[in-house]
Amino acid sequence: MKNKPFEVIIADMGATYSRVALLDEYQAIRHVKTYESNKFDSPSMVINAYLAEQALMVPDLVLIAVAAPIDQDRLNLTNIHWDFSQQDVAQDLNTKVVFLNDFEALSMALDHISDSDLLPLTTNNHLPSMALTPQAKIVIGTGTGFGTAMALTLNGETKSFPSEGGHSLYAPQDLLEVAIMQQLMDQLGRPIITEDILGCKEGITRLITIMADLEGITLDFEPTPEALVIAACDKQSPFAIQVLNRYCMMLGNAASNLVLNTGATGGVYIGGGFAPRFGEFLQQSDFYAAFLNKAKVESLLANVPIYLITHPYATLVGLQHILPRYL
Repeated sequence: MKNKPFEVIIADMGATYSRVALLDEYQAIRHVKTYESNKFDSPSMVINAYLAEQALMVPDLVLIAVAAPIDQDRLNLTNIHWDFSQQDVAQDLNTKVVFLNDFEALSMALDHISDSDLLPLTTNNHLPSMALTPQAKIVIGTGTGFGTAMALTLNGETKSFPSEGGHSLYAPQDLLEVAIMQQLMDQLGRPIITEDILGCKEGITRLITIMADLEGITLDFEPTPEALVIAACDKQSPFAIQVLNRYCMMLGNAASNLVLNTGATGGVYIGGGFAPRFGEFLQQSDFYAAFLNKAKVESLLANVPIYLITHPYATLVGLQHILPRYL
């Protein structure tokens, strides 16, 4: 009698969307489905919806990447109402469940996505293999929040080091950003502004309205990230172009700060749900100028390749290759 294959479900659960897939008996990703996270109250509800939709039995293992540090049983996800116990999720699903940080999973995909899934953002667009260089690489991403991680390959084995860089303070790079920060502090009633506050979905809306106020401009598009991208990329609004370019500059500033703080000169990889929507604009923006704007270390930063991850479910690819740890 043929043994039943070991069945695995993998999931990337963010504050906006949850992507779920089946790993078949050859560990290939199958049947990727996307759900709106806020329509569910817990990860187990998302997994159960997927199992019902795909007419699947309870799997042997569920790997779930979430936007939170995995440092205790109870997880409270950033920018969504989910607050749950990992043990409770395993009990609800009646199987083994492993939670991982989403940017740990994303960083583990870098060895396994093709050149066509990476959009170069610099002129030094060689693609050094992570397996051939000991240089660390960083992954950052914006969407509902701002995520960070570092990956390092030594002796053919890649290790990921997830971090909470989105909760570090943002350093303004010119007087306009000082004014933006002051308005943000006044609005939020707090003396500090983190990268997550600026980079998240709500932060982009605040950036639009604050810049409009500072410039004395009446908006000609809705103050949402989606409307901003459309108005800027379709060149419908000069002000939208200005705001999105400023956002790109802030992203470049944050990226170079992370490189300098970690020494990860092997490459910067930008993922998440927001930046891939305007890859061509990002290429042509002042992102790279802001990345290099560090005076004495510009030559060091100029040797760091930067890529936008365009693979539609790179985090699931990372989970696919993390699976052997748990077999």
